[in-house]
Amino acid sequence: MPTPSPTLTTLVTFNGVDGQDPEGTLLADAAGNLYGTTSNGGTDTDNGGFPGAAAGTVFEIVKSTNSLITLATFNGTDGALPYGSLIADAAGNLYGTTSSGGANGDGSVFEIAKGTDALTTLVSFDGTNGAHPGAGLVADAAGNLYGTTAGNGQIPEELLATGGSRINLPDITAAVGNGTVFEISGAGFVASVAPPVVAVTSPAVVTAAAVQTISGTVTDSNAVGSVSIYDNGSTTALATATVGAGGAWSTVATLPTQGSNSLIPTSPATPAAAPPLWTRSTPPRRRWLRPRASAA
Repeated sequence: MPTPSPTLTTLVTFNGVDGQDPEGTLLADAAGNLYGTTSNGGTDTDNGGFPGAAAGTVFEIVKSTNSLITLATFNGTDGALPYGSLIADAAGNLYGTTSSGGANGDGSVFEIAKGTDALTTLVSFDGTNGAHPGAGLVADAAGNLYGTTAGNGQIPEELLATGGSRINLPDITAAVGNGTVFEISGAGFVASVAPPVVAVTSPAVVTAAAVQTISGTVTDSNAVGSVSIYDNGSTTALATATVGAGGAWSTVATLPTQGSNSLIPTSPATPAAAPPLWTRSTPPRRRWLRPRASAA
């Protein structure tokens, strides 16, 4: 067995403006992009009552370039000091918690929408329903979210005055109670997404022409980039089409055999129905007529 030779590579160094003090674990998507939170830093220094540091960020590190993208900077009102890790639903939306900030200063549960990076506060804790969640969330198969809070009351002003820019979670627990376990339903967490479906819309024909234009649709163009056409049972693609923004695709394929050709569109999507049959008929044989001279 070869001896391991680990290599350490620094992908990103935070500079404060783009984040500071990442404490949760990272989340990776199917493409290898990484997502996480920083408990401080960012461009907004209103961090929900904790002076001396910005309110924290949610970030992405792009796999292909290792470039850092700040998806959200908390401003206190929408949350502050996210210590926990993120989770993602099947649609790619991100969910997490902030230990402070929100409408009442007791922390929040938030969502960042895939594609727009819009930050939505789903819940603001108020002490009576929990306070200061320090960990991330988990979700069940129905899309319900679960988490914990470190306390169930307000942080006393004297603790705020002596805590500085950071307050330890044990201090919070001792001051405000023993914490809670909570459930959030109806948050819009997408537990599963129906697989995309690919279909052929070109009418099947009986024709002597071997070359045919084959067109169709895919229900989710974001999930499927291309569609390949195969004759049923063959492993060699007859043609490949690029899926357009609206899910439409079209390509030119040559029917490989005389008689029935059962053409199947394949991709990451599921075929919508049984493959349609194109019948390549035998072209009629030409008969050459020899002219006969008539009698003078």
